[in-house]
Order: sequence, then C-alpha cells, then structure tokens
Amino acid sequence: MIDYDRCIGCRYCITACPYGARRFNWAKPYVPVTELNPNMHILGNVPRQIHVVEKCTWCIQRTRDGGVPACVEVCPVGARVFGDLNDPESPIRRVLREYGGFVLKPEAGTKPRFFYFFGPKRTPPRESTETRAAQGQG
Repeated sequence: MIDYDRCIGCRYCITACPYGARRFNWAKPYVPVTELNPNMHILGNVPRQIHVVEKCTWCIQRTRDGGVPACVEVCPVGARVFGDLNDPESPIRRVLREYGGFVLKPEAGTKPRFFYFFGPKRTPPRESTETRAAQGQG
C-alpha cells in the first residue's frame, strides 16, 4: 500500500518495482463528482493529490470486509479469481491446485502473490508426481 499523505513523489518506488505496477500522477486527477462513491475507503476511488505515486489497492475497503475486488466481481467471464492463499478452501487455492499457475519475475525474489493461469478450457489439470512416476515420466 502507498500512504498518499506521506508520498513525496520521488518516484524511487516506481524505479524499484520490477513489475511496472506503479504510476505517477503528473496532473491533478479528475473524477466527476457523479462517479465518486461516497461510501469508499480512504484508498478507494477518491481522487489523489497531484505528484504522488499510485498502484492498485485490490479494493482494500472491500477485501477487508470479506468481499472481492471490483474487477473480480464485474468480470463477465470469470477470468479473475481472488482469495486467501492461507485458506486451503479459497477459490484461488482451488485454481492453483487444479491448474497450477506462474508468477512474473520470480527471480526478483519478491515472492509475488499475483498468479497467472490459462484456465480449465486450455490448461489440462496438473498431474500428481505419483501419476507421472507411474507413467515413467518422472
């Protein structure tokens, strides 16, 4: 998370981020008043001040209350999955268990927890080590 009140706009975090996930507000963001949700958390869709760095907050105001980020909720084809990696019954753990996944730049040593997977229609279910060994593959 970024503390927007403490950000001095030096942009070192942008340089250090190996994923290109941070953006700098060069101009004052404009969001029409009619598009602002008055019930948002401080890190929600409120406009930030000029010259601060921003990144996705995973809708912290929703996830802290047990919900999912808005992008997951509104995705019309269910291409996004969100959950608690510590909970073996969460949706994300089920997907990773059944289909596997990969992360970007694991060599950066940041232990990312944003996974990519190809989905059930294009990725065959992962075989267990025992199955591969029985087939002479492992």
